[in-house]
Amino acid sequence: MIFVYACGGGRGHLNRVNCFLKTQSDKPFKVITASPFAKEYFREDQLLLLSDQVHTKPEIQQFIQNQIAIFNPHRLVIDVFPNGLLGEFAGFTPPSFVHVELLCRRVKWKKYQKHLDEFSMHFSKSWVYETLEPEHDAFVNLHSDTVVRKPFDLPEIKIDALSSNYWLIVHGGNEDEVRTLCLQAIDDKQNINAEVDLFLISEIDPHLPEIQVSKYRPAIDLFTKAERIYTAGGFNSIHETAPFRNKHICLPFYRKYDDQFWRKEQAFNE
Repeated sequence: MIFVYACGGGRGHLNRVNCFLKTQSDKPFKVITASPFAKEYFREDQLLLLSDQVHTKPEIQQFIQNQIAIFNPHRLVIDVFPNGLLGEFAGFTPPSFVHVELLCRRVKWKKYQKHLDEFSMHFSKSWVYETLEPEHDAFVNLHSDTVVRKPFDLPEIKIDALSSNYWLIVHGGNEDEVRTLCLQAIDDKQNINAEVDLFLISEIDPHLPEIQVSKYRPAIDLFTKAERIYTAGGFNSIHETAPFRNKHICLPFYRKYDDQFWRKEQAFNE
């Protein structure tokens, strides 16, 4: 069994973990998370939800140790943050039969380093999916037995469509960001007098008359037939739109630990 620790804001970490698990043959798995969106991606029996009573670092570590004792996983995969999003793995020592692995995307390493106090783990394998900052890369090399550098494995794309002619806006962020993406698409449509429908894939309705909102998932199924795709610059958005860069419009947003502006520059200058 695989345990995957995926804690963060929004849905990006859940989508990344979901894609990763589809490439792993040694199932079943359990995803440890506090996300309110987890059940959109995984069945209830695949989740170990951190309850409202589990807040402190010792409580989180004890929860994980208790679940390891129950399910005996042989792998613990940590998404992105090697010591946890807030340093909750400080001093954590898993049982010897559990191999710890790390999924790596680019992180603003200097901002995250404050959470590395009492870092005590060693990774049997680290999966690096994009170029890391030099200090981050050195940390991964130092604390990993094996480092696998490879493109991120995307799910199989199913060709589907919402209408014959449409532009697609995809975002799981806050309302202001969703609205910004939608207004950009509306302006672009008006500027070229395009006769297309504008579909937004999001849980958020910006209440714009030009926009049709859908909760269709996975959105990647709609990319092939979309004439344009508007997204932010998150890890999943950039990697999933790679085959469609010629029709991809990216508006990066500020994140505390994620550098969407760097990711956009890399993607569009390849």
